[in-house]
Order: sequence, then C-alpha cells, then structure tokens
Amino acid sequence: MAFAKSKAVLDHIVIGCRDLDEGAEWFYAKTGIRMSAGGRHPGRGTRNILASLSDNSYLEIIAPDPGEPETGFVKRLKQLEDPMPVTW
Repeated sequence: MAFAKSKAVLDHIVIGCRDLDEGAEWFYAKTGIRMSAGGRHPGRGTRNILASLSDNSYLEIIAPDPGEPETGFVKRLKQLEDPMPVTW
C-alpha cells in the first residue's frame, strides 16, 4: 500500500490559562513580546490573544470569557495553576 505524499503543517499552538490578562503577562515576562488582541468565542465561553510565529503559524493564549457560559473546557481552564499547552 502506498501512502500519499503530504506535508504536515503545525499552524498554531494553544496555551490555556485561567485568566487572559495573567496569560498575557506570563508570555511577556517569558519573551518580551506583547500579544495582539484575538477575539471572543461566543457560546464556547472563551476569548484569546495571539502572537505570530511565522507567516503560517501562530501562538494562541486562550482563557475563560467572564461574560460567557461556563463549558467543561472553561472549567478545566479555570483549574490551571500556570499557563500550559492545551492543544495544537
């Protein structure tokens, strides 16, 4: 059986945290880079900020959105003591 030739591409890494402002300060303390505003995810309970890694990839920090419903994912984010990778 032959496999199709494909090029796997990692387009972004998601760092979860319990508070978006805390996540922004954590990233700045580690890198000296201020992240850009991302957006809100209505119905999902989260919001984010972004940093470009290259033309085709970026880092996303995601945290609970205080004005949105608390989903299971949001509950897990609120339990994080420190920012950490949650998906890619």
